[in-house]
Amino acid sequence: MAIKKVLLSMPINNGIYDVIRHNLKESCIDCTVLPQDEGHQFKYPNAFIRFLNFLSKTLFRYNLKSFIISWRRKNREKKIFGQNYDLLLAIRPDLMSLEQIEQCKQVCLRSVGYQWDGLDRFPGIYEYIDYFEHFCVFDKCDLSKNPKLKFKTNFRLKPHNEDFEFTRSDAHFIGDVDPYRYQLLLEVADHLGALGYKPIFYIIRYPAHVTKKHPSIRVCKSPISYNQNLHIAKHTQIIIDITHRNLHRGLSLRFFEAMEFKKKLITTNGDVLEYDFYHPNNIYIYGQSKNTLAEFLSLPYYELSSEITDKYKIDEWIKEFGA
Repeated sequence: MAIKKVLLSMPINNGIYDVIRHNLKESCIDCTVLPQDEGHQFKYPNAFIRFLNFLSKTLFRYNLKSFIISWRRKNREKKIFGQNYDLLLAIRPDLMSLEQIEQCKQVCLRSVGYQWDGLDRFPGIYEYIDYFEHFCVFDKCDLSKNPKLKFKTNFRLKPHNEDFEFTRSDAHFIGDVDPYRYQLLLEVADHLGALGYKPIFYIIRYPAHVTKKHPSIRVCKSPISYNQNLHIAKHTQIIIDITHRNLHRGLSLRFFEAMEFKKKLITTNGDVLEYDFYHPNNIYIYGQSKNTLAEFLSLPYYELSSEITDKYKIDEWIKEFGA
Protein backbone atom coordinates (compact mmCIF):
# COMPACT_ATOMS: atom_id res chain seq x y z
CA MET A 1 0.00 0.00 0.00
CA ALA A 2 1.42 3.36 -1.01
CA ILE A 3 1.10 5.91 1.77
CA LYS A 4 -0.22 9.17 0.38
CA LYS A 5 -2.13 10.63 3.30
CA VAL A 6 -0.89 10.73 6.91
CA LEU A 7 -2.59 11.83 10.11
CA LEU A 8 0.21 12.97 12.43
CA SER A 9 -0.45 13.35 16.14
CA MET A 10 2.39 14.75 18.25
CA PRO A 11 3.40 17.57 20.64
CA ILE A 12 3.69 20.98 19.03
CA ASN A 13 5.88 22.77 21.58
CA ASN A 14 8.97 23.17 19.36
CA GLY A 15 7.43 22.98 15.90
CA ILE A 16 8.89 19.65 14.73
CA TYR A 17 5.43 18.73 13.43
CA ASP A 18 5.62 21.62 10.96
CA VAL A 19 9.02 20.49 9.64
CA ILE A 20 7.72 16.92 9.24
CA ARG A 21 4.69 18.22 7.36
CA HIS A 22 6.86 20.25 4.96
CA ASN A 23 9.19 17.29 4.33
CA LEU A 24 6.31 14.92 3.59
CA LYS A 25 4.71 17.48 1.29
CA GLU A 26 7.93 17.59 -0.77
CA SER A 27 7.55 13.82 -1.19
CA CYS A 28 3.91 14.19 -2.31
CA ILE A 29 2.56 12.84 0.99
CA ASP A 30 -0.29 14.87 2.42
CA CYS A 31 0.11 15.36 6.19
CA THR A 32 -2.67 16.54 8.50
CA VAL A 33 -1.61 17.39 12.07
CA LEU A 34 -3.62 16.58 15.18
CA PRO A 35 -1.66 18.63 17.74
CA GLN A 36 -1.11 17.53 21.32
CA ASP A 37 -0.14 19.57 24.38
CA GLU A 38 -1.10 22.77 22.58
CA GLY A 39 -1.90 24.75 25.74
CA HIS A 40 1.79 25.71 26.02
CA GLN A 41 1.53 27.73 22.79
CA PHE A 42 -1.90 29.24 23.34
CA LYS A 43 -2.31 32.82 22.21
CA TYR A 44 -5.30 34.96 23.09
CA PRO A 45 -7.21 36.33 20.08
CA ASN A 46 -6.83 39.83 21.52
CA ALA A 47 -6.21 41.76 24.74
CA PHE A 48 -9.93 41.98 25.52
CA ILE A 49 -10.29 38.18 25.66
CA ARG A 50 -7.24 38.01 27.94
CA PHE A 51 -8.90 40.56 30.25
CA LEU A 52 -12.20 38.62 30.19
CA ASN A 53 -10.35 35.46 31.22
CA PHE A 54 -8.76 37.32 34.11
CA LEU A 55 -12.20 38.51 35.27
CA SER A 56 -13.85 35.11 34.83
CA LYS A 57 -11.14 33.34 36.84
CA THR A 58 -11.10 36.02 39.54
CA LEU A 59 -14.86 36.48 39.97
CA PHE A 60 -16.34 33.14 38.93
CA ARG A 61 -13.40 30.71 39.04
CA TYR A 62 -14.10 29.88 35.40
CA ASN A 63 -11.15 29.43 33.03
CA LEU A 64 -12.12 30.98 29.70
CA LYS A 65 -8.74 30.02 28.22
CA SER A 66 -9.45 26.31 28.79
CA PHE A 67 -12.84 26.72 27.15
CA ILE A 68 -11.28 28.36 24.06
CA ILE A 69 -8.66 25.61 23.76
CA SER A 70 -11.34 22.92 24.06
CA TRP A 71 -13.61 24.67 21.55
CA ARG A 72 -10.80 25.02 19.01
CA ARG A 73 -9.80 21.38 19.47
CA LYS A 74 -13.35 20.08 18.95
CA ASN A 75 -13.81 22.14 15.79
CA ARG A 76 -10.46 21.02 14.40
CA GLU A 77 -11.14 17.37 15.21
CA LYS A 78 -14.54 17.56 13.53
CA LYS A 79 -12.78 18.52 10.28
CA ILE A 80 -9.95 16.02 10.74
CA PHE A 81 -12.22 13.06 11.50
CA GLY A 82 -14.35 13.87 8.48
CA GLN A 83 -11.57 12.59 6.19
CA ASN A 84 -9.82 9.26 5.60
CA TYR A 85 -6.08 8.57 5.88
CA ASP A 86 -3.65 5.83 4.96
CA LEU A 87 -1.71 6.05 8.21
CA LEU A 88 -2.00 7.35 11.75
CA LEU A 89 1.47 8.22 13.07
CA ALA A 90 1.27 9.06 16.77
CA ILE A 91 4.53 10.36 18.25
CA ARG A 92 4.36 10.43 22.07
CA PRO A 93 0.87 8.90 21.96
CA ASP A 94 0.68 9.00 25.77
CA LEU A 95 -0.34 12.66 25.30
CA MET A 96 -3.47 11.54 23.45
CA SER A 97 -6.67 10.37 25.09
CA LEU A 98 -7.72 6.78 24.39
CA GLU A 99 -10.91 8.20 22.89
CA GLN A 100 -8.83 10.26 20.45
CA ILE A 101 -6.86 7.18 19.41
CA GLU A 102 -10.04 5.22 18.72
CA GLN A 103 -11.44 8.11 16.66
CA CYS A 104 -8.20 8.29 14.66
CA LYS A 105 -8.20 4.55 13.99
CA GLN A 106 -11.72 4.75 12.57
CA VAL A 107 -10.49 7.05 9.77
CA CYS A 108 -7.00 5.55 9.25
CA LEU A 109 -6.19 2.29 7.46
CA ARG A 110 -3.13 1.65 9.65
CA SER A 111 -1.90 2.94 12.99
CA VAL A 112 1.64 3.38 14.33
CA GLY A 113 2.71 4.57 17.76
CA TYR A 114 6.25 5.88 18.15
CA GLN A 115 7.92 6.73 21.45
CA TRP A 116 11.09 8.74 20.86
CA ASP A 117 11.94 8.85 24.53
CA GLY A 118 12.66 6.13 27.04
CA LEU A 119 9.48 4.20 27.90
CA ASP A 120 10.16 4.41 31.63
CA ARG A 121 10.51 8.19 31.47
CA PHE A 122 6.79 8.37 30.70
CA PRO A 123 5.47 5.07 32.13
CA GLY A 124 1.88 5.92 31.23
CA ILE A 125 2.78 4.90 27.67
CA TYR A 126 2.63 1.20 28.52
CA GLU A 127 -1.17 1.12 28.53
CA TYR A 128 -1.21 2.60 24.99
CA ILE A 129 0.95 0.01 23.21
CA ASP A 130 -1.83 -2.45 22.35
CA TYR A 131 -4.02 0.26 20.84
CA PHE A 132 -1.77 0.44 17.76
CA GLU A 133 -1.19 -1.97 14.91
CA HIS A 134 2.54 -1.23 15.21
CA PHE A 135 4.38 0.32 18.14
CA CYS A 136 7.99 1.43 17.70
CA VAL A 137 10.68 2.58 20.13
CA PHE A 138 13.99 4.29 19.36
CA ASP A 139 15.85 2.72 22.27
CA LYS A 140 16.84 -0.93 21.72
CA CYS A 141 16.95 -1.42 25.49
CA ASP A 142 13.14 -1.01 25.59
CA LEU A 143 12.44 -3.91 23.23
CA SER A 144 12.42 -6.47 26.05
CA LYS A 145 9.59 -4.65 27.85
CA ASN A 146 6.79 -5.76 25.53
CA PRO A 147 6.87 -8.45 22.78
CA LYS A 148 4.90 -6.18 20.43
CA LEU A 149 7.56 -3.46 20.33
CA LYS A 150 9.66 -2.87 17.22
CA PHE A 151 12.86 -0.89 16.95
CA LYS A 152 12.93 2.16 14.71
CA THR A 153 15.46 4.94 15.03
CA ASN A 154 14.86 8.62 14.28
CA PHE A 155 14.81 10.24 10.82
CA ARG A 156 16.34 12.98 8.68
CA LEU A 157 14.54 16.27 8.14
CA LYS A 158 15.32 19.26 5.93
CA PRO A 159 14.45 22.82 7.03
CA HIS A 160 11.98 24.91 5.09
CA ASN A 161 12.64 28.55 4.25
CA GLU A 162 12.49 30.99 7.14
CA ASP A 163 14.07 34.40 7.62
CA PHE A 164 15.48 35.00 11.09
CA GLU A 165 18.69 36.32 12.57
CA PHE A 166 21.14 34.10 14.44
CA THR A 167 24.77 34.20 15.47
CA ARG A 168 26.91 31.74 13.53
CA SER A 169 29.25 29.47 15.43
CA ASP A 170 31.71 26.63 14.89
CA ALA A 171 29.84 24.21 17.17
CA HIS A 172 26.14 24.05 18.00
CA PHE A 173 23.95 22.55 20.72
CA ILE A 174 20.41 23.31 21.81
CA GLY A 175 18.45 21.54 24.51
CA ASP A 176 17.42 21.33 28.12
CA VAL A 177 20.13 20.38 30.60
CA ASP A 178 20.49 18.80 34.00
CA PRO A 179 23.67 19.19 36.11
CA TYR A 180 25.28 16.19 34.36
CA ARG A 181 24.67 17.49 30.83
CA TYR A 182 25.63 21.01 31.84
CA GLN A 183 28.99 19.89 33.23
CA LEU A 184 29.78 18.00 30.02
CA LEU A 185 28.82 21.04 27.94
CA LEU A 186 31.27 23.10 29.99
CA GLU A 187 34.03 20.56 29.30
CA VAL A 188 33.29 20.40 25.57
CA ALA A 189 33.09 24.21 25.30
CA ASP A 190 36.47 24.58 27.01
CA HIS A 191 38.01 21.82 24.89
CA LEU A 192 36.79 23.33 21.63
CA GLY A 193 37.79 26.83 22.70
CA ALA A 194 41.33 25.64 23.46
CA LEU A 195 41.48 24.26 19.90
CA GLY A 196 40.49 27.61 18.42
CA TYR A 197 36.80 26.89 17.75
CA LYS A 198 33.92 29.18 18.67
CA PRO A 199 31.07 27.15 20.18
CA ILE A 200 27.63 28.54 21.05
CA PHE A 201 25.40 26.24 23.09
CA TYR A 202 21.78 27.21 23.74
CA ILE A 203 20.05 25.87 26.84
CA ILE A 204 16.47 26.36 27.98
CA ARG A 205 17.47 27.27 31.54
CA TYR A 206 20.37 26.83 33.93
CA PRO A 207 20.06 23.74 36.15
CA ALA A 208 19.68 24.32 39.88
CA HIS A 209 22.71 25.39 41.90
CA VAL A 210 24.90 26.33 38.93
CA THR A 211 27.97 28.16 40.16
CA LYS A 212 30.03 28.26 36.98
CA LYS A 213 28.74 29.93 33.84
CA HIS A 214 30.44 29.98 30.45
CA PRO A 215 30.38 32.63 27.71
CA SER A 216 29.66 29.95 25.11
CA ILE A 217 26.59 28.64 26.97
CA ARG A 218 23.59 30.89 26.56
CA VAL A 219 20.06 30.70 27.91
CA CYS A 220 17.51 31.13 25.10
CA LYS A 221 15.95 34.58 25.41
CA SER A 222 13.11 33.49 23.14
CA PRO A 223 12.02 30.05 21.91
CA ILE A 224 14.03 28.56 19.03
CA SER A 225 11.82 26.44 16.79
CA TYR A 226 13.08 23.16 15.39
CA ASN A 227 13.12 24.65 11.90
CA GLN A 228 15.34 27.48 13.17
CA ASN A 229 17.53 24.93 14.93
CA LEU A 230 18.02 23.14 11.61
CA HIS A 231 19.08 26.37 9.90
CA ILE A 232 21.61 27.04 12.69
CA ALA A 233 22.93 23.47 12.43
CA LYS A 234 23.24 23.84 8.67
CA HIS A 235 25.65 26.77 9.11
CA THR A 236 27.89 25.31 11.79
CA GLN A 237 30.84 22.90 11.56
CA ILE A 238 30.16 20.66 14.55
CA ILE A 239 26.97 19.43 16.21
CA ILE A 240 27.07 18.45 19.87
CA ASP A 241 24.98 15.63 21.37
CA ILE A 242 24.96 14.99 25.13
CA THR A 243 22.79 11.98 25.98
CA HIS A 244 20.42 12.11 28.93
CA ARG A 245 21.96 9.90 31.60
CA ASN A 246 19.82 6.94 32.74
CA LEU A 247 16.79 8.02 30.66
CA HIS A 248 17.42 6.31 27.33
CA ARG A 249 20.13 5.28 24.87
CA GLY A 250 18.27 6.03 21.65
CA LEU A 251 19.84 8.30 19.07
CA SER A 252 18.59 11.87 19.20
CA LEU A 253 17.65 13.89 16.12
CA ARG A 254 21.11 15.51 16.28
CA PHE A 255 22.67 12.41 14.67
CA PHE A 256 20.38 12.85 11.70
CA GLU A 257 20.92 16.60 11.52
CA ALA A 258 24.65 15.86 11.22
CA MET A 259 23.90 13.31 8.51
CA GLU A 260 21.59 15.70 6.63
CA PHE A 261 24.10 18.56 6.57
CA LYS A 262 27.29 16.45 6.47
CA LYS A 263 28.60 17.87 9.73
CA LYS A 264 30.94 16.46 12.33
CA LEU A 265 29.21 15.19 15.47
CA ILE A 266 30.56 15.00 19.02
CA THR A 267 28.44 12.70 21.17
CA THR A 268 28.46 10.86 24.49
CA ASN A 269 26.25 8.07 23.10
CA GLY A 270 28.51 5.11 22.35
CA ASP A 271 25.60 3.05 21.01
CA VAL A 272 26.07 4.79 17.65
CA LEU A 273 28.87 2.28 16.97
CA GLU A 274 26.13 -0.25 16.16
CA TYR A 275 24.60 1.82 13.34
CA ASP A 276 25.48 1.56 9.66
CA PHE A 277 26.10 5.31 9.28
CA TYR A 278 28.80 5.46 11.95
CA HIS A 279 32.24 6.45 10.67
CA PRO A 280 35.13 7.56 12.95
CA ASN A 281 35.88 10.53 10.66
CA ASN A 282 32.36 11.88 11.20
CA ILE A 283 31.35 10.93 14.73
CA TYR A 284 33.47 11.37 17.86
CA ILE A 285 32.41 9.54 21.02
CA TYR A 286 33.45 11.90 23.79
CA GLY A 287 35.36 10.05 26.49
CA GLN A 288 35.59 6.82 24.45
CA SER A 289 37.19 7.53 21.05
CA LYS A 290 40.87 6.57 20.77
CA ASN A 291 41.81 9.69 18.83
CA THR A 292 42.10 13.04 20.51
CA LEU A 293 39.44 15.60 19.71
CA ALA A 294 42.01 17.63 17.77
CA GLU A 295 42.90 14.58 15.65
CA PHE A 296 39.22 13.88 14.96
CA LEU A 297 38.50 17.43 13.87
CA SER A 298 41.47 17.38 11.50
CA LEU A 299 40.13 14.35 9.62
CA PRO A 300 38.17 14.96 6.38
CA TYR A 301 34.44 14.24 6.46
CA TYR A 302 33.73 10.77 5.10
CA GLU A 303 31.01 10.84 2.42
CA LEU A 304 28.41 8.18 3.19
CA SER A 305 26.68 6.35 0.36
CA SER A 306 23.13 7.35 -0.57
CA GLU A 307 22.18 3.70 -0.03
CA ILE A 308 22.80 4.28 3.67
CA THR A 309 21.57 7.85 4.13
CA ASP A 310 18.43 7.77 1.97
CA LYS A 311 16.66 5.21 4.13
CA TYR A 312 16.69 7.67 7.03
CA LYS A 313 14.67 10.29 5.14
CA ILE A 314 11.27 10.82 6.71
CA ASP A 315 9.39 9.70 3.57
CA GLU A 316 11.39 6.45 3.39
CA TRP A 317 10.97 6.00 7.16
CA ILE A 318 7.18 6.11 6.73
CA LYS A 319 7.03 3.88 3.64
CA GLU A 320 7.90 0.82 5.75
CA PHE A 321 4.41 0.96 7.26
CA GLY A 322 2.80 0.67 3.84
CA ALA A 323 4.52 -2.62 3.05
